[in-house]
Amino acid sequence: MGFVFDALFFIDVAVIFFSAYVDDNLKLIDDRKIIVKTYLLGWFTVDLISSVPFSLLDSHDNSGSG
Repeated sequence: MGFVFDALFFIDVAVIFFSAYVDDNLKLIDDRKIIVKTYLLGWFTVDLISSVPFSLLDSHDNSGSG
């Protein structure tokens, strides 16, 4: 189930590249180059790291072989 949330969050990161936003001066920014640049310099790194499915990177066997 966690993979579903990871996938949805990753899709959200991709959607942000196509989403206009309102800047601090209440101006609608819909120029794709400005949107991408602002996102890459802002929250992109945090969002990308948060969308990594770390549960799939776990190489330990957690089956309880005790």
